[in-house]
Amino acid sequence: MENQSIIVFTHRNIEFLTKLNGSTSWSLNSGRAMKCEYVICTRNRNNPLADNDFDHGSAFLIGKITNVTQALNLPRDEHRYMIEFNEYAEVSIPKFWKGWRSPVIYKNTKELGIDFDLLDWQFVP
Repeated sequence: MENQSIIVFTHRNIEFLTKLNGSTSWSLNSGRAMKCEYVICTRNRNNPLADNDFDHGSAFLIGKITNVTQALNLPRDEHRYMIEFNEYAEVSIPKFWKGWRSPVIYKNTKELGIDFDLLDWQFVP
């Protein structure tokens, strides 16, 4: 199986995601998600809680996945998972989200068109 990454469609902002050390809370296959390299967060501006910081569908944060754990908001998110990362890069890639029906998409990392080695990786504070 090729190296995969997870693309998520979120209203959360960079500050929230880095304070949490992850992207939460998602209905996903935790075993498959643990084998993924990166989580790529794309802006859902249609959510009324979204900041007016990035265009709708833009990729804005990429995290190196370190773990997939139970979501924090129990019992509401009992069957949901948080994708944790300890390094992240801020990006601005317009129209990255392709209108997929599910807010969690698995894609072949090599087919994403991103040179991950050139990103300015930062450790989560």
